[in-house]
Amino acid sequence: MHLLLTLPITLRSLVKPKKLEFNPVVMNGPLPSKSPDLWRRFLKPGGKTVAISASDSAKVRAYMQEHSTEAISEDGLVAFTLQDDGFLVECLPDQLVEADAMAL
Repeated sequence: MHLLLTLPITLRSLVKPKKLEFNPVVMNGPLPSKSPDLWRRFLKPGGKTVAISASDSAKVRAYMQEHSTEAISEDGLVAFTLQDDGFLVECLPDQLVEADAMAL
């Protein structure tokens, strides 16, 4: 997973009030939201979920659009995507790159 080094987005989790800083994950290939099959492969089964406020959801959506990504990460190891308003869910951006390479 490769992070785009830019100004991070700062969010607060709602369940355990904690400040979180995320950077965008570089996404190669089509965005997962464009295909139900890609979206299913993109979400990590049983992955972590972080509750965030509606205003933070809007910030995440704008941040992802600005950086042409659907994944953000704090550490470059675990990535999250926005699902519905108010939830970050763990995702697997590298899974999509591997699947694209196997299709070639």
